[in-house]
Amino acid sequence: MIQRIQSAYLLLSAVLLLIAAFIPFADFAITNNNTISLDIINILKNNDISSLHLTSTVNITIFVLNIFILVINIFLFKKRKLQMKICIISILLLIAYEVYLFWYIAIVAKLLKATSSYNISVALPVLSVVFVILAYLSINKDEKLVRSLNRIR
Repeated sequence: MIQRIQSAYLLLSAVLLLIAAFIPFADFAITNNNTISLDIINILKNNDISSLHLTSTVNITIFVLNIFILVINIFLFKKRKLQMKICIISILLLIAYEVYLFWYIAIVAKLLKATSSYNISVALPVLSVVFVILAYLSINKDEKLVRSLNRIR
């Protein structure tokens, strides 16, 4: 059923990732008091979208794939074992995404010769991992309950 708690956890995880897409991940301070922001698609110089573009297709691909997997996983409620496997894949993808994001921010900071400061949206994928883990635990609890009821019959 879609109204189970694990569906809410998975939906909340996907919503957190969508929110992270609209908030810059990091700000870079350059020596002449200019600020550059890094978001999911490109780099914005002084919040002007036309000034500097450095697109990362890996960043966008992993991000969209994570959201897609989480939304699809909500509708696999009848196949709990598959749902648990997809949760594990999603957790691994989210961790890989977070590691890649920190690496990417460090590379961009080095390229721009600037100091970076992280925004709150860097923490949202970590929070998303927590909700996917909670969903996994809830799915596992349901699976154990179904198995125990099958033993009684």
